[in-house]
Formats: sequence, C-alpha cells, structure tokens
Amino acid sequence: SNPWVTAGPDPTRPWFRRRDVLPIPPENASVREIIASGLAFSMHGKNHNPGLAVAPNGDLIAVYFSASIPDYEDLTDVNIIATRLRFGADEWDMPGPFFDFAGTKDIGPLITLDGNRLYFACGGSGLDSVTFRWRTSEDNGATWGPVHFPVIIGPRGPYYPQPISNIFRGADGTLYMPTDAYEGSSVLWGSRDNGRTWFDT
Repeated sequence: SNPWVTAGPDPTRPWFRRRDVLPIPPENASVREIIASGLAFSMHGKNHNPGLAVAPNGDLIAVYFSASIPDYEDLTDVNIIATRLRFGADEWDMPGPFFDFAGTKDIGPLITLDGNRLYFACGGSGLDSVTFRWRTSEDNGATWGPVHFPVIIGPRGPYYPQPISNIFRGADGTLYMPTDAYEGSSVLWGSRDNGRTWFDT
C-alpha cells in the first residue's frame, strides 16, 4: 500500500539488479585488514545470519552478526553490524557497528516491520537466562528505543537464546518470536500485550 512501491521497474517484465551488500573488507577479511581499512575494530570478517527489513520510508536495512575469521562464533566479541540501502540509492551504505553487549556473544539478529514500527532482536550467550532481547524504532531505524528483556509467564520448555528470522503478529494481535531450542527443535514465544509479557506457546 506504500506509494513508493509503484516507483519500481515494470512488474510484468523480468528485471534483475545485483548489489553487493557487504564490501571487502570487512567481509572475508582479517582483523588486520579491517583495522587498516579504517572500519570499526568491532567489525569482523565473518558476517552472517542476516535479517532484512523494508523500513516505512522504503530503505532496506540489513543486520548481521559479526565474528572473527576463522570460525570464532563463540567468543564474547561477537556483535551485530548493520547497513542500509537508502531508497533510490545504487549502493548500500558502508556497514557499521549496530548492537553489542560487552562481554557477551550477540547472535541471531532479526529485523522486521510491524505497522510503522521496526523491531530488532537478537540473542546470545553471556546472558543465557535471557531468551532474547529487543528494541524498536518509530523513525525508520534512525533512532532506537531502550533494550527490552522478556518477562516470561508460565512454564517454559528448553530453549537456546537465538531468535529465528522474524517477529510476526497473528490475526488475533498476538506477537510471536521463534527461537532455537535443542536437538534441532524450536520454540515459539507469544505475547498478547505487545511485548510486556511473553509465554511459551
């Protein structure tokens, strides 16, 4: 329903345009190369598990968790980076630091749009009793509100603090957040009060 959707290519004809999201560095680069390039020292060469959302103004926002090369995903310097493709731009902005709790491993980022509100969430170790943490933005991701931790009501099954892909709202207004569990399973958290309390569905 957004008016800017009609500004795109003719939807009746195939149209492909490739735009690399992350430059080298930081992607597939060593810490030494990243620092020499002038990028933030908190950025690393292994950036994956992305989340992607279209902001109300038409910008694309991508978030990744950033870990050292080789595969050092379990270190406490793992953090979240972000980049933006501004509406009408030909290239993505340079990526930069987005979210980091010192002394923890921040993983499993997601970003999604609910009405005109952007939700960002992630998980990770170091705060293992916290199933996930999230923030919201009302201005296309220019600024973000405080970090929220879920208040879980009722019994809960085993879980691993790593969100999966998306936050979504059911037809009855319930907010849902899937996260990893154990041995290949997942758990679906629900909130009937817009995130004030959550329950294991």
